[in-house]
Amino acid sequence: MLNERSDTPPALQLLVNEIAQCATWADARKRVRTILPELKSQARSFDFPDSTEIIGARDPKKLDIHLHGALDIISGDGCSTFACRLQAVDRIARSVGLLADRIWLTDTISNRLVDFGRATNEKVDSLIEDASIISKLSPLINIGLVKFRSPFYAICDCCSDKLIGDISSLASTLSKKFKADYKLEAREQGGYFLHTGKCFEPPLMLTNPYATQPLRLRQLLEPLIKQELRSILYVAREASLTGGSIVSNSRLGLAGLLEQDGRLLSRRSMLLLEKEREINVPWVSELNPEQIIQLRDEAATALPAFRSQLIKIFSADASDKALDSALVSLDALRDQAVEVRAELNAKKKHSSKYWKVTYGVLGFGLSAYGVGAENVAAGVGGLLPLIQLLINHQTGFDSDLAKLTARPGYVLLKAQDILAHAH
Repeated sequence: MLNERSDTPPALQLLVNEIAQCATWADARKRVRTILPELKSQARSFDFPDSTEIIGARDPKKLDIHLHGALDIISGDGCSTFACRLQAVDRIARSVGLLADRIWLTDTISNRLVDFGRATNEKVDSLIEDASIISKLSPLINIGLVKFRSPFYAICDCCSDKLIGDISSLASTLSKKFKADYKLEAREQGGYFLHTGKCFEPPLMLTNPYATQPLRLRQLLEPLIKQELRSILYVAREASLTGGSIVSNSRLGLAGLLEQDGRLLSRRSMLLLEKEREINVPWVSELNPEQIIQLRDEAATALPAFRSQLIKIFSADASDKALDSALVSLDALRDQAVEVRAELNAKKKHSSKYWKVTYGVLGFGLSAYGVGAENVAAGVGGLLPLIQLLINHQTGFDSDLAKLTARPGYVLLKAQDILAHAH
């Protein structure tokens, strides 16, 4: 369920909360058709924050991450299979859900509702799937971690002409660099398959069953690249407003940004790890969105150092040497979690013994002074050094504990504990 928040599009809140009450897919279809007029009305009435508001809310101390491509899970990019999209939610929660202070998604649902047309089963089913996707992200949305951006922005004719020119120029350059990745395959029933190869991670297969004549690859390539460039340039603009970063599964889109900045020397120069060399963070990679929220809360002190460590690991370039270094860093992080647990256990055990013995002495002292001493005030005064000893010990213990719980490995330790309790 989604909580009521002023920064969450109301159409999304209504859709998700209504679908959550449906027991079957047939019930969900009926419910969507019933509330469709209200969904359209709320989609039309909601105003996204403008540039001034976004810039005003920017905090240089916080990390904003703008998702693009298949990671922007309600944008319509990436694999359209429902099961695959659900898995993507968990991957997002485990990675950027732990790294970011704010995660930005594109709200394409409200836009579709404004001009929904006839409520066919296909359109309604698409809304139900989107509602399920957002529902799974609801723990992150409810605490304000996930934000929604509009799919549109205003642009004058002059800037539009320049943007179109830039996109055409970039598409021409990138089509030459990435042409070898694309493979065109004819379908037996008509139409074609287009394999994207390493342009996306994981690779995609695009299909058009309605093509009536054979097409050459170059006829398809530039329009697809232009579409990808328009998408990522828009996200880049949004990221610049918040001072944030872009996270994408589109090697092609990221290459366009690097090319625009004059930094794309070759495809291998891109800072993107390939799937076969994917890095999984121990224990964190098994948490669901609710558990990620719990981890963010319980390991809040250690999170900044952990984020810094992870950013270094994931920003390793495509070279084998850099990857080996990243894996060594990850192993060191895992070892640190073991060390932190051992030190915490040792300190807690020592502290427990210390306090147990001292409280025994203190209890005996109070009994002795209360019964056998004529000057009770003087007797209690004799306990002050013992009490001060306890205070000094607790202060030292708290200091040691604070140091341990601020180490990056403490995040992995807490992730492991959360998983153990869940099981």
